[in-house]
Order: sequence, then structure tokens, then C-alpha cells
Amino acid sequence: SIDSGNNTNWSISGPSSAELIWDGSEGTSWDTPGNWDLNKVPASVDTVIIPDVTNDPVLASAVTIASITIQSGAAVTLNNYDLTISSNVNIYGELAASNTEQITVGGSWYAYAGSTFTYNTSTVTFISSGGTKSILSNGASFYNLVLSSNVTAGTYQLSDDLYVMKNFTQYHGTFDTNDSGNYAVKISSSAYLYGSFYARGSTVTVDANWVSSNCNFYQGTSHVKLTGTGKLIPKYSQPQGFYKISLAYFGEVTTLLNHMQ
Repeated sequence: SIDSGNNTNWSISGPSSAELIWDGSEGTSWDTPGNWDLNKVPASVDTVIIPDVTNDPVLASAVTIASITIQSGAAVTLNNYDLTISSNVNIYGELAASNTEQITVGGSWYAYAGSTFTYNTSTVTFISSGGTKSILSNGASFYNLVLSSNVTAGTYQLSDDLYVMKNFTQYHGTFDTNDSGNYAVKISSSAYLYGSFYARGSTVTVDANWVSSNCNFYQGTSHVKLTGTGKLIPKYSQPQGFYKISLAYFGEVTTLLNHMQ
């Protein structure tokens, strides 16, 4: 129903949520209603479960859903279409990007033991508006990782080591390496930091540029390693500086473009 106004004694509500289970009985297209147990394509409010069946789903258009669980043995292929999940991502099987897809996540990311994330050249963006969300990757890498463009973003806390094959960008919110594990962060290109970064006792390795602008960098007893050729631009909203830093390996050059403590 659509509320066009001037209603008397009527209550107009939005769509109700449902749990939809993929069965693939009519092929691989996500957009085919007959491939779902309720004979409808998942809407933005729906929870999606992908079990291990003969036909794995392949996106045929951009998809927005509430949450997704990909069970062991199952796979979801994005096929050059973007995927938006307003709550949690649970991967026991495989989530496969084909190219530069945008994967937007409003909750936590749980990639469990035995799972696969094929990142290709995709970007995963976390857009939490509050609370603490977890990032569990089980050794799988992200390509580009972006932490919230939402000014009221909450906390993103690691549950194991984090690997980013391209750039790590933190616009807002808090990134926490988790003092219960002091998990390592390995960024194979550049780090762009504009929020609060709790490095605690972790090793943070960046292969290109370290750019921080009005960032609250809480160094703890961390070790920051800049291992490639790049620029070091440390500009913090308060003078926290580094606890331990290694600059450039043999044959590489790090250019300092601001004061460093």
C-alpha cells in the first residue's frame, strides 16, 4: 500500500519482513521468484539464506536485503552488480565479486572457517550508524575497505587479523584492533584515516601512503611499518604520534609531509 495522504481511519504500514531461502529450482538467476521458497524475490527488509543446492544464485541486478547467510558449500556470485546488506553478513560458503562491485554492509561481517571471499577489485563499505560491529575474515582479504561515511558511525572491532589488498579508508567512527587479540592490520597500498583508530598492541603494516587528517590515533604499544614507497602525512586532532614506527625497507623511500612525533 502507498500512503497518498487524506486517509481517514486507515493505518498504512510498510512491507513486512520475511526469511527467504534459495532453492534454485528454476536456475541461477537471483531475480527469478521461482528460485525462492516463498516464490518471491527478496526485498530490502528480508533475511536471506543460501543453502548448498545444485544451482547457486547469480545476481541479475543490484540487490538490497536485510541480512544474508551463505551456508557451507553454497556460493553467491555478484556478476558485476552491487550488493547492499543493512545488517549482518554471515559467510560459511563463498561470496564472489566479479569486478568492481560495491558491497555495502550495515552490520557485522562474519567469514567463518572454510569460507571464501573472492574480492576481485571490489569495495566493501561498512555504514554502521552506531554500536559495535565485528569484522571476522578468517585470513581472507578485502580489496578496498571503507569504514563509514556516516558521521554518527559506531565502532568496528577486529575479531582476527585484517588484510586489505588495496586501500583502507576510515571516514568516521572508531576502528579498534581489539586488545583481547591485538590483531594485525596489513594494507597492501594506502591508509587514509579520518576517524578514531585504536592500534593497541598491534602491528599495522602499510605498503604505500599513510595519510591521517584530524584522526585520533591511539597508538598504545603498536608498531606501524611503512614498507614501500609512499608519503607519510600525520595530522592528528591531538598529538598522539606513534609508539614505534619503521620507515621504508631497503630500496624504498618514505616522504614525510608533516611533523611527526
